[in-house]
Amino acid sequence: MTAFRGCPKLPERLLQNARVLPDREAMLGSLPKGKIFAEIGVLLGDFSEKILRICKPHHFVGIDVFHIHELPMLWGKPTEEVLSNRTHGAFYRDRFADFIGQGRMTVLEEDSVTAMGRLPDDSLDIVYVDADHSYDAVCRDLSIVKYKVRDDGLIIMNDYTMSDVLGGLGPYGVIQATHEFMLAEGWEMIFLALQEYMYCDVVLRKIAA
Repeated sequence: MTAFRGCPKLPERLLQNARVLPDREAMLGSLPKGKIFAEIGVLLGDFSEKILRICKPHHFVGIDVFHIHELPMLWGKPTEEVLSNRTHGAFYRDRFADFIGQGRMTVLEEDSVTAMGRLPDDSLDIVYVDADHSYDAVCRDLSIVKYKVRDDGLIIMNDYTMSDVLGGLGPYGVIQATHEFMLAEGWEMIFLALQEYMYCDVVLRKIAA
């Protein structure tokens, strides 16, 4: 099992504008509307649907490797049953066919770093990071996401928790990588959205120079 990694303490200046919210739906309701929004790691699209409904983005980019169909079981059911005998990518695209057809959604079927590399710098307003939660992977995601988000944009980190207490996947590296990024790049926390098992979300904003 991967060992737990400590994380640096955040100074008050990176937390002084932070608010605690009851859940991530409340977080979405507190975000600006009509923006260009990217979600890295979309699974089956349940949270994508909430983003589209609550935040009403001008354009939405869904990014995932879309390999769930390769698993024999998902949530105690045969995966082919959950996906209605479709591939993961086809299931997601079918679910949001109207948005895609209207030109309001782009779907990128690649790993997060490759997909983000295809997007122009300073082209996104909000990025929701929910991909590989290992420390190295989160660091890689943040190292490229910071170039894709506009100076007045937001980065949201999913599963801001030390360990996967329900899935048994062991230690995460989200908190550690997030704190290091905030300290090195000058981003502050503006929201901490709670979750019943403490799989929290945090919203980050770049501090004005």
